[in-house]
Amino acid sequence: MDGRRRVVWCVQCGLMVDSRKAIIMISFLKKPIADPDARRRIVKLSIQFARCLLVLLAPMTLAQAADASIVTLRNTFLQAERYIAEQRDDDFHVLADTLKDYPLFPYLQYQWLSQHLADEQAVKTFMLEQAQSRYAVLLQQKWLESLGQKRQWTTFLTHYRPGHDQALQCYAAIARYHTGQTAEALAWARELWLAGKPLPAACDELLSLLQASPQFDATLVWQRFESALKHNHVNLASGLQAAMTEADRGRAVLWLEIQRKPALFDAEAKAMADDPRAGELLALAVMRWLDTEPGAAFDFWHRYQARFVISPDTRQETGKRLALALAFRRDPRAYDALSAITQADETVREWRVRAALAQQNWPQALTAITALPASESSQDRWLYWQIRALQQTGQHTTAAPLLHTLAQKRSLYGFIAAYQLGQPIAINDVPASIGDEAIKALVASDRELQAAGELLALGRQKEAKRQWQHAVSRHSHDELRVAARLARDWHWPAVAIATVATAGEWDDMALRFPVLYWEDIETNARQHQLSPALLLGIIRQESAFDPYAESSASARGLMQVLPETGRQMAELLRDDGSKTRDLFQPASNIRYGSYYVRRLLNQFDNHPMLAIAAYNAGPGRVKRWRPAKTLPADIWMETIPYKETRNYVASVMAYALLYQQRLQKQDLRMVDMMADVRPG
Repeated sequence: MDGRRRVVWCVQCGLMVDSRKAIIMISFLKKPIADPDARRRIVKLSIQFARCLLVLLAPMTLAQAADASIVTLRNTFLQAERYIAEQRDDDFHVLADTLKDYPLFPYLQYQWLSQHLADEQAVKTFMLEQAQSRYAVLLQQKWLESLGQKRQWTTFLTHYRPGHDQALQCYAAIARYHTGQTAEALAWARELWLAGKPLPAACDELLSLLQASPQFDATLVWQRFESALKHNHVNLASGLQAAMTEADRGRAVLWLEIQRKPALFDAEAKAMADDPRAGELLALAVMRWLDTEPGAAFDFWHRYQARFVISPDTRQETGKRLALALAFRRDPRAYDALSAITQADETVREWRVRAALAQQNWPQALTAITALPASESSQDRWLYWQIRALQQTGQHTTAAPLLHTLAQKRSLYGFIAAYQLGQPIAINDVPASIGDEAIKALVASDRELQAAGELLALGRQKEAKRQWQHAVSRHSHDELRVAARLARDWHWPAVAIATVATAGEWDDMALRFPVLYWEDIETNARQHQLSPALLLGIIRQESAFDPYAESSASARGLMQVLPETGRQMAELLRDDGSKTRDLFQPASNIRYGSYYVRRLLNQFDNHPMLAIAAYNAGPGRVKRWRPAKTLPADIWMETIPYKETRNYVASVMAYALLYQQRLQKQDLRMVDMMADVRPG
């Protein structure tokens, strides 16, 4: 602020109040005071002063004073974190004492205790006092890991509760072994061993205990080898050869060769006629082969399967995988192969329908749809295909009422039905009626939500989201509805969308489908001759309007642009000095993402469905998925082999049509979106 003002606020140094007679300053970053008692008194007085701003600073309003006070607390919290990093424990405790009412106090304690796990009493006290806090759970996990590493088995077992953390599971088994529960520990070790999967280092001792026990033999070694190969953990399988008998080692070499080149089984089949394990090797070879040549693998399986002993489970699983691989390639043999599976699960049942659709065999499609259980056949997708099959087999009278029912649904299939009937799409917008008082009451009653809000205010998006998820996991349906509105008020659209979905509330369109970043979207849509509704639909599906979103594959920002794609688009657009961090900037992300959409449309005959699929799965895959002969677009979409991409295309198209209705535009036409897909 201006030097003539009474109050001068320095974000880095703290709070400074200037008057004609005195200057009071809190300075936490520089030159620590040597005397701990003096330091403690100064800090406490300073924080008390900050909390009394309303009284001391007459020109400030109540809101301004509250804002200044919370900024003071945030800066104090940040300084306390720095003291933790610098291991200045005395200074940390001085500040921590002033933050006990601050929502992030448990987070601060967690950070300090994570560096002081040896202080057992402090750890236990925190876990007891903060039992409802997410940080108590996180600290307990770290503490248990520390106890396991220090081999404090009795204490470990006292506080361990079964969970999904594999390292802790192994420590628990080791602890039981060393406290007299040998049989239970070795049973768990055996289960892990036979899973045939890599394990964390914490499990090494447990496996060593198993290997040193009387239970361990050559059969167990071979079973782990076989299981590892089935899960495609080749390095793990190869490393087991040293523990094998000489005979098994020779057999393992052959298995590894065939795992790498499945066709080698053909040359070895006669020599393995009497090998009781050869049937499992055949299944393994077929499983590896079907990813690249499912037709050849299918023939290979049927030529050899009767010659070898194969367990019923392996036979069933191999037959299922082969049939699905054929269906993924739109192979005409897929329908019969799927029909032959006796223990059909949901995946098999649905792909049986798709196999019939791929051949446009409408009687078969009707048969397969009729065989679906009610929980599946009632879904919009399968109601749509039932209608299509009825129409294609001349049963228009039966199809007509179903079509009218479907046209009232808010889904892509409902929108297509509405288009067929010449009706507007059904938005079914019912805004939630939630008052400000309900929101205030929820925040006031929930420290965990307050903590999420503070993390958000500090710019810690990922930690804030994790904290929010923990907080709302304990809320009722009505409280979730209020929480969703709160997230929207906090300008946190992705969290608002996720929370309202958790509540099962689907009808508030403004909450579920916000129109944000409009200026950038409209500018880029106009520049690249795109529908702004399409860009909104992609953003809604990709990130739910979270500019900080980052996938496990490093896709970033609103449109989840990969760094390499961003660099390519920047070069093509002649943007000098573009860096991958720019992808977290909405303007840059929308610029590169929208240009990429334009290029995909150019690449795929200006077909929106193909471009959308390519945006998700990559243009290379979409080229491979193009049909051998022209297919209706709805059949092409339904037979996309990747479930993620299949659902992605349907969602983006539906979202784009929803946004088009909200924007009152007509630049996306159903006739273009559903144009036939031709061979590439």
